[in-house]
Amino acid sequence: MPSISTKSPNVTAVTGGTARWHRRLADTFDFLNHVRKSSTQQEICRYLLRYAERFGTTNLLAGPIPPRRALKREQVSHVLLDAWPEQWSERYFSKGYLYRDPTIQLVNRGNAPFLWSEIDKVCEVCPYGRRIRNLVREAGCRY
Repeated sequence: MPSISTKSPNVTAVTGGTARWHRRLADTFDFLNHVRKSSTQQEICRYLLRYAERFGTTNLLAGPIPPRRALKREQVSHVLLDAWPEQWSERYFSKGYLYRDPTIQLVNRGNAPFLWSEIDKVCEVCPYGRRIRNLVREAGCRY
């Protein structure tokens, strides 16, 4: 509970903010401990997804982005963590969606962390990206 002071109204905000900061830090250390103790990529993926659920994430795919024009086989070889529906993953890589995916476009621009609403802005400019976003939703993934 934040402390209250009549001398300085900022004390409550700072103390309350500090409590939230400590909670976030504890959550982060807890997550990192789970990752450190994990023995498989699937366990890491499960903990990452559990952590990301608070932000509305239902699925994830992670790994280094392969060079442009990489064939499907090379693209798939870069996947380190996979929590996508299998049929969607097959379609995504078979159809070459990787380099037109609005999330990949934002990552390639070197953006700092971004909001999902920013993906919608990219989709307004790029009809193909909008199509991919809609297909992602149809596949049961949320972003």
